[in-house]
Amino acid sequence: MLKRVIFHVHEMKDWETILPTIQNALNDVEDLQVIVLANGRAVRVAVREEFHQSLEKLVKQGVTIELCQHALQAQGFDPEMVNNRLFTPITSGIAELINRQHDGYAYIRA
Repeated sequence: MLKRVIFHVHEMKDWETILPTIQNALNDVEDLQVIVLANGRAVRVAVREEFHQSLEKLVKQGVTIELCQHALQAQGFDPEMVNNRLFTPITSGIAELINRQHDGYAYIRA
């Protein structure tokens, strides 16, 4: 049976700890669908190249990394400039969290 989880990252400092946690989940849980949702200051990961190699590895394993457009704009970033190879822009992080939990996703906050 497919298991679904959404990891919520709100602060930049949380990326260093959540990335290995996500990889452990992928290694240890069979039939796992993973979404990582970033909002708040965590959307700055879009311009922080030091994280892109780890993120690319996760994407190659089927992980979707969503960035809140409201947060991107609040941080001064143009959502059109986001690397769509790694990131999926979404309109509202909070709405996405509510909808995914309603759809049965487990919620893990970084």
